[in-house]
Amino acid sequence: MFTKSQLLEWYDEAETHEDYESIKSLITPYPFRDIDTGETRFSIAYVGNMVHKVDASKRHTVILAFDGKEYAFWCGDSFTDNTKSMSKTEASKHISTALNEVVPGHKAVAEAKLNELYHMFDKSSGCRFWASYKASGKICRHVKDLLQVAKDENLAVVLQDEYNKFTKKGTTTMTTISTTDKVLKRYAFKKHCLLTGPKGFGKTVGVHQIIDELKVSKNAVFEVGGYEGLESIDLLGQNIPFVKEVKTSKLGAISSLKANASFGRTEETQHIQDLVWLDGALSAAFRNASKGNPTVLFIDELYRIPGRELSILIAALTPDNKGFYTLRTRRIIGLDKDGCGIEEVIKCKKEHLWVVATTNVGADYDVDGIDSALEDRFMIIHKPGERNEVKTIVEKLIKERKYKPSLVAQLMEFYDKMEGFRKKSALSKLINTRHLAEAIELSIDETDVSAVLVDNHMKWIDRDIHGEPDAAQKDLVFKTISSVFK
Repeated sequence: MFTKSQLLEWYDEAETHEDYESIKSLITPYPFRDIDTGETRFSIAYVGNMVHKVDASKRHTVILAFDGKEYAFWCGDSFTDNTKSMSKTEASKHISTALNEVVPGHKAVAEAKLNELYHMFDKSSGCRFWASYKASGKICRHVKDLLQVAKDENLAVVLQDEYNKFTKKGTTTMTTISTTDKVLKRYAFKKHCLLTGPKGFGKTVGVHQIIDELKVSKNAVFEVGGYEGLESIDLLGQNIPFVKEVKTSKLGAISSLKANASFGRTEETQHIQDLVWLDGALSAAFRNASKGNPTVLFIDELYRIPGRELSILIAALTPDNKGFYTLRTRRIIGLDKDGCGIEEVIKCKKEHLWVVATTNVGADYDVDGIDSALEDRFMIIHKPGERNEVKTIVEKLIKERKYKPSLVAQLMEFYDKMEGFRKKSALSKLINTRHLAEAIELSIDETDVSAVLVDNHMKWIDRDIHGEPDAAQKDLVFKTISSVFK
């Protein structure tokens, strides 16, 4: 058994081998039996069943379990493997003993999942895990693969949270790691947030979901799409041409009406071109917040905005000693006694304006850094491309389209293989949530999903010096699709 800190040390042993691949995995209640004391107790386990790529008879069930205090991992398992080492009666005994720790409200759910898990997989090929570990302290290559998954998906935290749900022990206390959603909610209307991470893993979608959960009015959400050509007028606003209608009555009186207004039959009209102020996104957000309305300014791809324009945000998002943000819009609203223009100034309380921004970071993205003074205005939150989040979105879309659930496993197998190729430098481009979502959403039916992936292959393939698709990479992608969706 290992503490969380010891488990993190074992992560250094993590590595992925080319011979084996995970074909099925699940997180489930598990009747954990301590090999030293023989005690059976309730745990939550990550169970992964691996199969050899060439010899399908070589299978290994690997498990990482958390019992509320400590972790354990091993290779081969008589409870999940279809072996005769444990009868159904003995298995039921283990289930019953383990469930004594579970509150009644969850007992039925846990028991159903445990019975479903019993002898789910084919018998594991023997690798003498326990004998080798006790003799030398070494772990097998199959467990090293499991630890790679554990590291990538932050399973230490996931298993703790799942255990707490069953035992009603509240939120995880052994770690300070928070999910992206939790962090965003924590700082909503308290601290501006900058969400970083690779493209296609739901940064923008996640922000909009949080805004919806906070019940911010649609009319109080203002958006800016960052790009290299963005100018200050896109943030602040500008005077634009506007045609107004002017009427002259029979008495000679002249007055103007807004466009689209109607006139009486006895009046003559003419059109005169004028200028009218149109707010940019930043001014519009400030104006709405100045009225006491909770307002969100969402800036997508912050780092793509030129530094000169970003400097406007530094001044605007610096509160004064009374807790107000101040924006000078450059809009002339009158003349002073010297005939000089009077610039419009909008003030709003800090708690009424929340700026949330996203950006892609890394060598794969053509973006610049930002001024440290502006960066200090934000809580920077990194959202990695996490497999469990990808899987959650895929499961949701498959359910919505009423496709067979087994398609989730196929898509995740494709995702894992493509990510494995990238880590080994066989491919250079990242596969992401958006790519898998498109395969589901654009498909005619469930049999068409693989065809959409084929059509999408150029997103993962480099081009040679002549601009042609790399032949070896193209062949690799096509063969992978063919093998997964055969």
